Amino acid sequence: MATIRSYELWCDGELAAGELGCVVGNVYTSFTGFYCKSGAGSVQLALTGRHLEKEGRAFWDLGMGMDYKYKMGATDVPREVFLSRFHAARSGSSGGCGGGSGGDDGGGGGNGGRGAVVGMDRIEGKT
Repeated sequence: MATIRSYELWCDGELAAGELGCVVGNVYTSFTGFYCKSGAGSVQLALTGRHLEKEGRAFWDLGMGMDYKYKMGATDVPREVFLSRFHAARSGSSGGCGGGSGGDDGGGGGNGGRGAVVGMDRIEGKT
């Protein structure tokens, strides 16, 4: 069963950044995000990561690789590794931490078919 989530960052009574995603098993998948104030998107991502970590999520699927995600500590992983970790975490078993792109089929997004962007290999020190 999937649970839709939204994360919002408010500043001085105005919505500054946010994102929409879902939780299935122990996986959080980011669908889309936005920011209205410079730097607010990075703060929102960092706070979302902390929240997911406190919940004990094993896997944060950040979607395709992009420069701002790499600056936040994300890395590419091979498609086979992504699929293994994704399916293990989604079913609730202990498949290790990691994250990636492409949803259920692990499609490569803009990563040349390599698969994924690691979003949560314990995010301490990266946010």
